[in-house]
Amino acid sequence: IYNFHTDRHIVSGIRVHGKTNGAYDVTANYAVFQTNQEGATRVFSVGVYHDKIVFEGDVPKFKEKVVIVDTAAIPTLLSTPL
Repeated sequence: IYNFHTDRHIVSGIRVHGKTNGAYDVTANYAVFQTNQEGATRVFSVGVYHDKIVFEGDVPKFKEKVVIVDTAAIPTLLSTPL
């Protein structure tokens, strides 16, 4: 059974911590909210991204993305990208 819902994914300001081996160390907090068909909204997941960003020419690319989830339990099947 699929839970029909709408997701809203909010990302905080990005924080650059420095550069290591040609990759920028970057973090950002995130929150994902889900609204069901009846209009009730709940927090789905909250956490932080730890990323490594490299440039190919003038184009930034993710070299690595680690998601650290603060939410103790995700209440439904994880079908929402974090």
